[in-house]
Amino acid sequence: MIGAATVPGAMVFNNLANGNGSHGLAPRIGFVYQIRENSVIRGGFAEYYGATISGSWAGNPYPTDGFSTNPTVSNVTGGVTQAYYFGNGFPNSAITFPPNISPAVENGASPVGVLPDQYEMPRWLNYTFSFQHQWHGNMDLTVAYVGNHGTRLPINAYNLGPEANENAGSVLQYGSLLTAGAFNNGVPTAQLVAAGFTTPPYPGCTGDLAQALRPFPQHQFDGGTQFPNRVSGQSPLAGGGFKDPNSQVYYNANAFSLPSSGFGFGNMPRTISDIRGFHYYNEDLSLYKDTYFGESNYVRVQATAGNLFNRVDFCSPNSTVGSPSFGVTSTQCNIPRRIQVGLQIFF
Repeated sequence: MIGAATVPGAMVFNNLANGNGSHGLAPRIGFVYQIRENSVIRGGFAEYYGATISGSWAGNPYPTDGFSTNPTVSNVTGGVTQAYYFGNGFPNSAITFPPNISPAVENGASPVGVLPDQYEMPRWLNYTFSFQHQWHGNMDLTVAYVGNHGTRLPINAYNLGPEANENAGSVLQYGSLLTAGAFNNGVPTAQLVAAGFTTPPYPGCTGDLAQALRPFPQHQFDGGTQFPNRVSGQSPLAGGGFKDPNSQVYYNANAFSLPSSGFGFGNMPRTISDIRGFHYYNEDLSLYKDTYFGESNYVRVQATAGNLFNRVDFCSPNSTVGSPSFGVTSTQCNIPRRIQVGLQIFF
């Protein structure tokens, strides 16, 4: 087991984790300009900062590694006899009271990992521009553009640090040995010995060669990115205009293939300019009429409609090459049309 705090990836307690974002300057500016008597244009810019949310810590408010325990007692007889008697209390031998601040406390597990330059305050930039025109005394038209741009957004705990424990692409040269060869409590299998891998990355290492070659082999992190091959002469989209998810697919499966060895990168880049997601269209409408009775008392009749034309926005299709459902989408990602009618009395 790794027992030295100087080993890369070892748990270190009583230390501080500091990001690079130390300021929160958030300027905001707006303007209004009257074109003519009943017409104005408005615009504005604002910068906002958010908090580093607790949910980004792998769904837990705060990491408690080394400061919590969940003791269990295994039944080694397959249920033939009891694991222990309630009358005698829980076996003390199974209890290890915290804290456990050993650098090896998370060996073989998946601790929360955050890179120092990845845990900064999320930032949003907001842009608005609108035109407003008034007809008579109780009717106006407003046309507005609202834009938002977000940066440093913590999508999930995986993006905050564990990606740094991914294998380098160079390990693919070992092919099937990555999963066929392994260390068992520090002892290499015959396949690893034959290939020259005789020394484990740390004493007591258990795992396949792919795990042993990670930057921090004592920690487990799942995930990865698929890079298939692009087939020349084939359009990446199925074509024909996507309208019915029950009978159509969005991607053309013949345009992609997986590397033949199963242990290699395809020729596709990280982003592809000729593949786009579904268009998103949405129209909302709000109408109201005020009828006054007296100087300040009035009745308002109003109606609002969200997604007026009941457009359907499909979720992104399955993008796993080789899957039977590749290119298939069956979920609606927007809200169907909603109409509300209301009556308000102001007095």
